[in-house]
Amino acid sequence: MKKRNINHYSYYVTKKDFSPIIEGRFRFLLIITFIMMSILIIDLYYVQVIKNKYYEEKVVSLGKTIVFGETAPRGRIYDRNGNVLVDNIAVKTIYYKKPAGVREVDEISLAYKIGKYIDIDYNKISDYNLRYFYYLNHKSDCKKLVTDDEYKKLKERKITSNDILNYMVSRIPSYMISSMTDEDIKAAYIYYLMNKGYSYSKKVIDKDVTDTEYAMVASHLDELDGFNVELTWERYYPYGNTFKTILGSVSSTEAGIPVEDKDYYLNLGYSLTDRVGISYLEKQ
Repeated sequence: MKKRNINHYSYYVTKKDFSPIIEGRFRFLLIITFIMMSILIIDLYYVQVIKNKYYEEKVVSLGKTIVFGETAPRGRIYDRNGNVLVDNIAVKTIYYKKPAGVREVDEISLAYKIGKYIDIDYNKISDYNLRYFYYLNHKSDCKKLVTDDEYKKLKERKITSNDILNYMVSRIPSYMISSMTDEDIKAAYIYYLMNKGYSYSKKVIDKDVTDTEYAMVASHLDELDGFNVELTWERYYPYGNTFKTILGSVSSTEAGIPVEDKDYYLNLGYSLTDRVGISYLEKQ
């Protein structure tokens, strides 16, 4: 009996000693929870009431598609009677700028996607570029077009990997190329335009597109990574070639600022891709 009483007493003492500690920790937890809830309520009030207008404008801006102009339109040129000799016309343009880390297979897929939204003269594609696009989509079959002896020469460094590539592309049978659909050929031409020139430069895919094409591409930019639309301009001469030798000309989108005048224009705040006058009155 004494032993049971001792155990009971020990249990009672132990429970009595730890109760204040547990209660203290519980109160501390309640205080922390109250503070955190207060901070959350204050933060919600700040966001939803005080900064409500700011975040509403932020949501609206994130839902907009921004169309960038390439460069400011040039001024008109008039004669002494106030007749327009040189004017500007707006040009709707679709361009592509290679995103960082984009893969070959992604660009092929993009070429097919945007081909659904634009009407482009794909018959201008060269035979080599058409064959190269076929090779990209059928690499395993094209590898069989190179002999074992040629692969051996490659290992021996007697020929280069570019030689092997040229062998494969040039040896693709005509019946394989003829099996390509119009959709394939259009995608091949767009892919060629996407990779033409320097990788970091902006590539014009199609210009002077219709309102429908422009709107379709602009509304699907979220699935066309690297593509964008912009409003550019071209010089318009109401009198054709009359006075053309006096009026002069301007640089193209691809040419930008002439190399010999680079320092002069950059000091004035121009960008390398800006279009400027390159001769006669346009230059003046």
